[in-house]
Amino acid sequence: ATQALVNLARHEGSRLQIVLEGAAGPLVGLCEKCQDNAVLGYTCGALANLALNEDSVPQIVEEGAVPPLVALICGSTDSVVLRNAAGALANLARHEASRAQIVQAKAVRPLVELCSESEDTTVLRNGARALANLALYEGTAPQIMPDGVVWCGGVGVLVELCTNEEDARVLGYAAGALANLALDDGSRQHLFQRGALQPLIQLCSRSQDTTVLGNTAQALRILARHEGSRPLLVQKGAVLALMQLCNKSNDTRVLGNAAAALANLALHEPSKPQIVQDGAVRPLGQLCLRSTDNTVLGNAAAALRNLARHKGSRQRIVMEGAVQPLVELCSTSKDNRVLGYAAETLLNL
Repeated sequence: ATQALVNLARHEGSRLQIVLEGAAGPLVGLCEKCQDNAVLGYTCGALANLALNEDSVPQIVEEGAVPPLVALICGSTDSVVLRNAAGALANLARHEASRAQIVQAKAVRPLVELCSESEDTTVLRNGARALANLALYEGTAPQIMPDGVVWCGGVGVLVELCTNEEDARVLGYAAGALANLALDDGSRQHLFQRGALQPLIQLCSRSQDTTVLGNTAQALRILARHEGSRPLLVQKGAVLALMQLCNKSNDTRVLGNAAAALANLALHEPSKPQIVQDGAVRPLGQLCLRSTDNTVLGNAAAALRNLARHKGSRQRIVMEGAVQPLVELCSTSKDNRVLGYAAETLLNL
């Protein structure tokens, strides 16, 4: 019967109805009392599938699903149970209002330990995905939370995953978790202290996966929003890594984040000569020619505008061929943000 419920819960249109008809409570009861790994695997899988419907999540949480799922992650050695329990928590944590309850149920430390100790790729994927979703809540909290990802040692484990893991989905979730943590001032300092910057920079070259690159560029963009972080990012080679993304990617999310990160770095006056010397101008100019996305174009033009505010950089901007792309933007774009940045850059030159 449990396996049948798992199969039914795979169908998107059935999930909410199954929860409304009272299936969550018995499934939670099985998680609490059953000793059979096969049944537990199916039960956690059913909860994971049902939790893919966001409207179902509050009822599943209300039925008490989180504590037994956490207990299974702490106590089980069965790979299927661990995969599905972590997947269920990851799916429940997609729901913004449920994240606090999951953190308060002390789910984070077992998930961190799971990501540190498991050699099962699916377990790592689901564990890292759960941490990424919970880190989004932590990244917007007013202070570092007890029982949160930072408090429970999650930054070091996420850095290890970004450094050593090869699976694209694990890397994508780990980089996404670091990006979400970077939203918070206190957590951001822990990212620097635990060495998150170098693995993120290296991911720009060693991964070809658009999700990994998009999350990595997003993390660098968020880190570069903060004035005190910019010199270190430039010093550690972030400019070259972001240039590489601008050159090799055709994905609008990757390009938009990479260009925005360069624009943020170029707000730091003492770093502008180094950014220009590292060769950022040419790929930004080329991006203005080859992209049709207004966010990408606006971010690339903003980066050039920020660099052109530095008197010593202007000649290099002209020599690197950025003028013609900016002129073309002024002639062809209908987006006010793109037009404004392009025109201001030309005016500064």
